[in-house]
Amino acid sequence: MPDVQQDIVSTLVAKADGMFRWAVCQLDSLSGCRNKVALQKALSSLPKALDETYSQILDNINEEDIEEALRMLEWVVYSTEPLRLEGLAEVLTIDMEANPPHFDSDRHLPNPRDILDICSTLITTVISDLHEGFEYVRLAHFSVQEYLVSERFPHKRMCTRWSMQAVPANISMAEACLAYLLQFEPGTSLVGEGKTSPLIHQVILRWREYARIAELNGPTKLHRLIMEFFSSAAYTMWKKSQLYEYLPPFHYAAYFRLTETAKLLLKMGVDVHARSEDMGNALSFASEYGLENIEITRLLIDYGIDVNVAGPSGRTPLHAACRRGELGTVLLLIANGVGINAPVRRFVDRNALLIACFWGHLDIVQALLENGANINAQGGCHGNALIVASLRGYFGIVRLLIEKEVDINT
Repeated sequence: MPDVQQDIVSTLVAKADGMFRWAVCQLDSLSGCRNKVALQKALSSLPKALDETYSQILDNINEEDIEEALRMLEWVVYSTEPLRLEGLAEVLTIDMEANPPHFDSDRHLPNPRDILDICSTLITTVISDLHEGFEYVRLAHFSVQEYLVSERFPHKRMCTRWSMQAVPANISMAEACLAYLLQFEPGTSLVGEGKTSPLIHQVILRWREYARIAELNGPTKLHRLIMEFFSSAAYTMWKKSQLYEYLPPFHYAAYFRLTETAKLLLKMGVDVHARSEDMGNALSFASEYGLENIEITRLLIDYGIDVNVAGPSGRTPLHAACRRGELGTVLLLIANGVGINAPVRRFVDRNALLIACFWGHLDIVQALLENGANINAQGGCHGNALIVASLRGYFGIVRLLIEKEVDINT
């Protein structure tokens, strides 16, 4: 039908106004027209802009598919790693309407590609050359995410239900991850033996990232699942996938910066002073391997934790904070009696001042000096703070040390 084809081309060219993505969406929509009458009707009522186009696509998703489509779009938008097609389909096996959510094998899709129909033209797949040729899901265009996380939805119930926010989405994703993990029975291997679930890598590694964002809303029903997980056989199996599989839940809560979870564990009577022979207490372990979370540090200090216990490398929380440049944590530790001149246990010729000088953290060097750090302390092969800062080229620190009357002859 050359005349129909010409009508399509003429209409799209006239209305696209240079928007290639808009034209692609309209072609996808027109491909569903079964006859010329339907096609002409669709051509005469094309949406004028991308926002209107996406609104129309969402409106046209089947009512019975809406909850599943919303969940999958949330995962594609907020997942912290690429999702395999089969993995995204596996998300639908978790019954999120149950209280608490749980895995339900009856919800499994025999054909994972059905999710492409459920989400219409908003998602697509790509074949990875780096990951054994697996098919990964992504949004069809960056403008899809811009629309979904925006506040540009028409004020219609069917549209506004699609509006996404990071914290609620991460609550849902963290709950789904934990519910999925809780299905595994004692003796089950989560990875490495037999057929591995396409979702298992995601839930093993990422649940704590989603939970950390979820905690921005304070305590939620998610914490019921976290506590259930920490006391389950699934937790014992999950620990085997971690580098330090013998640590208690409280150490992990501190390490993952799950402040609300740590509070709940403390209220349940967890011993804040509990130590691992190699990893120290929760604060030293979290300081060694985690990233800055001053709230976790403050919480542990409020419960009386020893701030001078060293972690696996021999560094105290102060040493770790000086290395990473965490001024707020340094000041908090100093205010709570940390040994400011204490050496690194395994390298007795290093201390907090030398570490801060080595990494070039001028503000921390100043804070240490103002709170009693020995400016002339020797660092063995490193010399003193002045030599370290000079060799590293941190001349602002050199200037500060001279102003503070460092002994230039040592």
